[in-house]
Amino acid sequence: MIIEQGSFRVAVMADAQGATFESRADASEEVPAHASAVEVTRRAVVEFHRRVGGLPQRALLGGTMTSSRGDRLTVEVRTSGQMALDQSPSYSGSFGHPLIPGLPDEFGAAVMAGLLGEAENAGTLVVDRAAYDLVESSSASFRTAAILLAVVLNLDPSDNAEASVRTKLEELSVS
Repeated sequence: MIIEQGSFRVAVMADAQGATFESRADASEEVPAHASAVEVTRRAVVEFHRRVGGLPQRALLGGTMTSSRGDRLTVEVRTSGQMALDQSPSYSGSFGHPLIPGLPDEFGAAVMAGLLGEAENAGTLVVDRAAYDLVESSSASFRTAAILLAVVLNLDPSDNAEASVRTKLEELSVS
């Protein structure tokens, strides 16, 4: 599903195998959370693009959320090391702009902050898919992608993903 709203474009997918990468480091944090009624594992991927000024923002993030009936959320963010300045983009992307698979270390903290600020349900959330652009990706774009990924992974199967993402985009465009 592709959602366009104002300067935002967001693709929400079940998976993006082309955005897998070798993890070189993991960061993990645990916070209080709401118990889930059902224990289930969901996978989702969000590709974020924002047209602002002369320099667009791009980021792709994906992962799994395994809910639990406990009262804690563990967030694990896997990173791929330094930005690969010599690597060619190999992930085609949803918006016709190829990306480099991986989550550079420099964006890991922004991803963690975005997830912790938005995730609500108890369980384990693991980020294991990512892709970036050497010029058009930033901590801000990855933080926004993380917020949107958390929104999608928080949803119950009966919830409307498009409406939830649109609501969050409205909030983000005001802030």
